[in-house]
Amino acid sequence: HVAVSRSTMRGSAVLALEQAAPDVAPDPVPVRERVEPVAAHADYYRERLERFEKLADLA
Repeated sequence: HVAVSRSTMRGSAVLALEQAAPDVAPDPVPVRERVEPVAAHADYYRERLERFEKLADLA
C-alpha cells in the first residue's frame, strides 16, 4: 500500500511534470506496506488472468 491519499491526483501531476519539465524526476512514492503475492496461489491467478483476457478479448 502506498502512503498517498490522492493517488489519481498524484498521477495527473506526474504526467503534467513529464510534459512541463521532462528532465525532472518525480519524487518516489512513499510505501507504507509491501504486499507480496503468495506463490501457492499462482495457478489461481494465472487462470483468472486468462479468463479476464478472454472476456476482454485481449488474448
